[in-house]
Amino acid sequence: FTKKYIERFWQTKIDYVHQPYVDDQELQNHQKKEKIILSVGRFFCQLHSKRQDVLVDFFKSLTELDSQALKNWQLVLIGQKEDELYAKKVSDLSRNLKIKILHKADRKTLIQLYKKASIYWHAAGFAIDEEQNPEKVEHFGIATLEAMAAGVVPIVINKGGQKEILGEALKACLWTNKDDCLNKTLKLIKDNQEREKLGELARKRSLFFSKEKFKKILLEMVGNND
Repeated sequence: FTKKYIERFWQTKIDYVHQPYVDDQELQNHQKKEKIILSVGRFFCQLHSKRQDVLVDFFKSLTELDSQALKNWQLVLIGQKEDELYAKKVSDLSRNLKIKILHKADRKTLIQLYKKASIYWHAAGFAIDEEQNPEKVEHFGIATLEAMAAGVVPIVINKGGQKEILGEALKACLWTNKDDCLNKTLKLIKDNQEREKLGELARKRSLFFSKEKFKKILLEMVGNND
């Protein structure tokens, strides 16, 4: 994704795309999944905002769509506050909903939530034309990848680097609009076997972004092929 737009706008040929990697050992998961939809990202409204406000609206609509199916489910939003007014807006929208917001979670808490969560949501770039404003969508999405490594099913927006992270095997998990996201999420909530199947596919896909591949590309970039 970033290669495409750098080459277009800067007229610079990109020979290598050096992607982040995940520590699959850190995120290796033997815990039983819980009824948690998780989203991770800083709270700000400029550039590629993670759009937690949109996710709160989605969760509210999902609850209204099938309150029985959502009875014991909760949305957990994790991320530091970089914009106090925006964070307050999200908090206000979350009132009376089963939503937990954690602004000061440490790495240990984050890892535990990755391991517990069943579904991962991501909405950066919502209502944005990525051809016109590529800077406003997710350029890669390390949090999505970490969630996948822990066996969380990614139900994420079909924009930016998210498409490349999920790959062919998980492309059905990408959504293009609100109804699409709600329908795909609700279907998973009602189907434990499908959640487990896709969670395992997500874990396997995350291994494509391994430490070994990171090292290999780095050595190629600096001309060391030994």
